Amino acid sequence: TLCEEFNDNDNFIVIDTDKLEEYNDLVKYFDNNIPDKINDFDKLYLGILDCYKDSGKIIVIDSAQYRNIKDINILKGEMFILRTCIDTCYYRCLKRYDELNNNLEDRVKYQERKKNIYKWYNSLNDFILKVDEL
Repeated sequence: TLCEEFNDNDNFIVIDTDKLEEYNDLVKYFDNNIPDKINDFDKLYLGILDCYKDSGKIIVIDSAQYRNIKDINILKGEMFILRTCIDTCYYRCLKRYDELNNNLEDRVKYQERKKNIYKWYNSLNDFILKVDEL
């Protein structure tokens, strides 16, 4: 949501890693085989930077997946980390889902899947500590 303010500004390219399939340039760059954002985030991150390096624009990568980075030293530029209350994050996800979908059965499945954020949420702490040590 912080990155939304950059969406309508021609000086920025905003990549939301929850919507990777919507970025045609990126899909083409990876030959329709975008790296997994959980298991291969480093490759995805570096690919995004490489794909748009000649754009002359500031690249903004909006992602909760930074926690999956293996080599913290590949990070470039400035980083803004917002830490939302876990419950707020969970309910915002459900609200966004509800705004886009109206299938109750799918909503229940989505809701159960999103509960996984309670399992990995603390891994963000480890990432923040690593960034702070850089």
